[in-house]
Amino acid sequence: MCKRRNKILSMLLVCCMMVSVLMPLGTIIVSAAANNAQSEDGVPTTYKVGDVDYELVKGAFNYTSAEYEEMSSYFYYSDGYFAQAPEYYNEHFASFAASMALASMPCRYEGEYSEEKSTKYIVDMFNAMGYTDIFVHYPEPEYFGEDAENLSTIGYAIAKRKIVVNGKETTVIAIGTRGLDYRAEWASNVTLGSGTGEAKGFGDAARQVKEGIDEYIADKGIDADSATFFITGYSRAGATSNLVAKKLTDEYGENKVYA
Repeated sequence: MCKRRNKILSMLLVCCMMVSVLMPLGTIIVSAAANNAQSEDGVPTTYKVGDVDYELVKGAFNYTSAEYEEMSSYFYYSDGYFAQAPEYYNEHFASFAASMALASMPCRYEGEYSEEKSTKYIVDMFNAMGYTDIFVHYPEPEYFGEDAENLSTIGYAIAKRKIVVNGKETTVIAIGTRGLDYRAEWASNVTLGSGTGEAKGFGDAARQVKEGIDEYIADKGIDADSATFFITGYSRAGATSNLVAKKLTDEYGENKVYA
C-alpha cells in the first residue's frame, strides 16, 4: 500500500513538473505553429499571442565568428515578443536576442578602422526589423600596450520602433552592445575596482551605454515613461547589458525592460 501511494505521489509530482515546464506563461498562449499563415517556404508569417496575430519577420543577417570569419544565418522577429511581460521566458524571443547579439559584433573588413563598416551587420538587421533612427557608437578599441589608456570603451547601437501591443502604443528602444574583437577592452573583464558594488570594468562600460541611451531618448524626443527597452550582447557585452538593464529597471520599472 505504501509503495503504491509513493508511486502515485511520484506520478503526480512528474505531472506537476511537466505542467510548470510546458506552461511557463500562465494564461498567455504563444504560437508560431504551422496552422498560422505561412510563406512560400513554409515559415509562419504570424506570431500569435492570445487571440492576436502579430507579423513574424524572417530576415537574413551576417555576423563575425569566433574565428573572425563572416557567417550568415536567419532571424525571426515579431512585435508580439513584447506582448508578454519580461518576467516570463520566451524561447522565440531568446533566440532572436541571440541573433541580435551576434549581429552586434563588429564586421570584419580590410583597411583602416571605420565605424560605418564595423556596424554594418547590426544596422542591416535593424533595417530588416523595421526599426528607424539608428544611432551607432563603436569607438575603435585600443590595442594592448603601455600606451593603452582607456580599457573600458564599448560599442553600442540604438534604434527605435513604435508598436501596438495589448491595445497600447509604445516605443521600443532596442540596444545592441558590441561583443568580440575587444583588443585592450578585454582587460576590463578583470578590472574589479575597490571590491564593493559592480566590477569596475563592466560598470564603467554600462555607465557609457546608459548615458548613450539617455542622450538618444532626449535627442529623439521619446517619452521614456511610456517606452519599452530591449538590450542584448555577447560575452563582455552580455555582462554590460545586464548591468544596463538593471539601471533601466531601477529608473523605469521592471515591466519595461527586456534583456
